[in-house]
Amino acid sequence: MTKKIDRLQRLVRRFRILRGWRIRWDQDKDFSGGLTCNAHKHHALIYTWNEEVEKKPEPRDYLLHEVLHCALSAFNAMDRRKPKALREVEEQLVQDICAIACANIASGALGDQHDKNQG
Repeated sequence: MTKKIDRLQRLVRRFRILRGWRIRWDQDKDFSGGLTCNAHKHHALIYTWNEEVEKKPEPRDYLLHEVLHCALSAFNAMDRRKPKALREVEEQLVQDICAIACANIASGALGDQHDKNQG
């Protein structure tokens, strides 16, 4: 479990929009898959994947998927009356996503996994 928590924190740190957020891993297994996110309080709880409940193995990109939901929630909660700041944060978010994708491509972590996760 510690390995997943460390991986989660590393992913969160890669997104500048999530600075100051408290994103935790739910270890009590009350829920399976997904997250609860409060963008206004800068807090999220990512639920443990339970293969028995979900009826399939945990997707390889599960943590990244949920952290992206947090990042998009943070973006959507931004003040729309500040278009320049919004454009800057949008650009940073795209850069952060591209950096993660490029690192995964370079390491060989991305491939046909997306197709396998869809089935």
